[in-house]
Amino acid sequence: MNFLKRIFLGITLALFSLSAQVSLSAQAENYDSPMLIDTPARTCTLNHDNSNLTNALAYCVQLAELGYDYAQYELGNYWYNGVLTEQNYSEAIRWYSQASMQGHAQAQLRLGLMYAKGQGTAVNKAQAFIILKMAAINGSDEAYNEADRLILDMEAQELELANQVLSQIFRKYLQDIQDHNLEQLTNP
Repeated sequence: MNFLKRIFLGITLALFSLSAQVSLSAQAENYDSPMLIDTPARTCTLNHDNSNLTNALAYCVQLAELGYDYAQYELGNYWYNGVLTEQNYSEAIRWYSQASMQGHAQAQLRLGLMYAKGQGTAVNKAQAFIILKMAAINGSDEAYNEADRLILDMEAQELELANQVLSQIFRKYLQDIQDHNLEQLTNP
């Protein structure tokens, strides 16, 4: 498992404890029925054309359920934007969370902003900050800027808690690297 995925998995576990502490048009041609997906090169897009929305949505859900982060992110956008459907923040959080678990920087950005604004969930600035920092680590410059803006709106206690969680995550990651390197040395 790569560095960023490990970190985000650690964040997810930490966020559960943090929460307690801080109160598609498918691009597949002529898609007519569900099919097994055999390659991650397939994509889905929603919110652009409603001519075959039912099939496009089914196709994106199938890809998302198979674990493709880009499909999970697209479904998050579909429900968040509510262009061709009724807006549903709970569904958006569900799909953004799944893509975020895989290190999808844009999904992490959206998820962090939803926690910061209380969209579909209670406002949780500490959790938002942690997720935005992870999105920044995964390459989102916008998330880096949003995390900096969020700091200005956070209580000192919230920021301290968020930084403690991030610190624990990185310590765990560094320990995992050290353990892995030690294992490589003892079992070549």
